[in-house]
Amino acid sequence: MGVAAMEADLLHTMLMRARSLTGQGFTQTFQQRVAALTRRPWIMSTAQDRGWQRGPAARSTRITDTLLTCAHRTMSADPDVFRRFLAAMHMTRSSAVLLHPRTVLALATTALRPDARAHDDTRLWWGHTPHTRPHK
Repeated sequence: MGVAAMEADLLHTMLMRARSLTGQGFTQTFQQRVAALTRRPWIMSTAQDRGWQRGPAARSTRITDTLLTCAHRTMSADPDVFRRFLAAMHMTRSSAVLLHPRTVLALATTALRPDARAHDDTRLWWGHTPHTRPHK
């Protein structure tokens, strides 16, 4: 729904600014802008699906999988990274929020020392993380 809202906002903006709606120029420009707008959300939403592909994974898939695994490990122990990742995934902020120096440092620490972020995964099954309050 977030992507649909972003596309609707783009269409509205373009319609308000358009002087002429005739010809393919408007449609082509809109489609190009939609493609650019939805690139990151598409990559984020399909990253896990690419793991089910047969044959050797593309380098971009391997890198994405490694980064997501590292992010998941880091989020379980770091509230700031958890909030930034959720903001990027829910598109309430740009995915560039994950490039904050503190976040990059936390991810690098996890990548270089994976055991440093050990945690109990069992609580994640019930929607609880170190950063949420348990339901009462």
